[in-house]
Amino acid sequence: MQKKTQAVEQFFTTGASEYSDLFSGKKTGANHEFRERLRIANELCENTTGTLLDCACGSGEITSSLFSSKRYHSGTVVDISETMLAMTEERIAKVGNGESPSLDLNFVHSDIFDHLDSIDDQSHDLILCLGLIAHTGRLGELMTKLKRTLKPDGRILLQSTLLNRAFTRVLKLATAKRYQRNHGYSITYFTEKEISEICSESGLKIERQENFFLGIPFGDRILPKINYHLEVAGKKWAKNHGTEALFLLKHAN
Repeated sequence: MQKKTQAVEQFFTTGASEYSDLFSGKKTGANHEFRERLRIANELCENTTGTLLDCACGSGEITSSLFSSKRYHSGTVVDISETMLAMTEERIAKVGNGESPSLDLNFVHSDIFDHLDSIDDQSHDLILCLGLIAHTGRLGELMTKLKRTLKPDGRILLQSTLLNRAFTRVLKLATAKRYQRNHGYSITYFTEKEISEICSESGLKIERQENFFLGIPFGDRILPKINYHLEVAGKKWAKNHGTEALFLLKHAN
């Protein structure tokens, strides 16, 4: 497990600047996906307030956008990559016309599983779990730990690539061995049924689900601009059949 954790940390530290570039205005399928993730995350969280935990902040675009709403007075921002964490801290400091927001924030360089073992029960109103489970797997363990730290009326925002989509299965089949060989660990995908069952077993239920992104395999490698236009044109179809999904979760009882 420690070897995989180190491999994931290395992957995100090495690719930090490229990851941040995915939120730019470039007309590619991948950039469309990440901008849609940002848009939908803000929409799904618009009724949440209080204290926020980000399990894997990445380069901080979604984290800083939510904090800029001024609905959250405090938060803990976690990432396994110290480089990513520093990028997020700098980005949050710049929100609000360049003025540092008045927030009680704690930035933690840690594996999220280790961090969750160290914090109090029922301490967060909103927990972000975006771009994480593909690299860690262990969804059942994570959901159980997150439920423990979620306030009674709190919400978890979970993102996953859906294995029950044909494009995802093609991508996995074509890239799994090479990814393992290049990065030292495997990407984990889940079906909608698996996610629903795991959440239920953990005492959580899906309040809302938003699908997005066609996810045409290798579309950006062939013709990124055409792939971008296909993604935009297929946005309505992707709402029902998209390869990516955001799930808003709450306590089952």
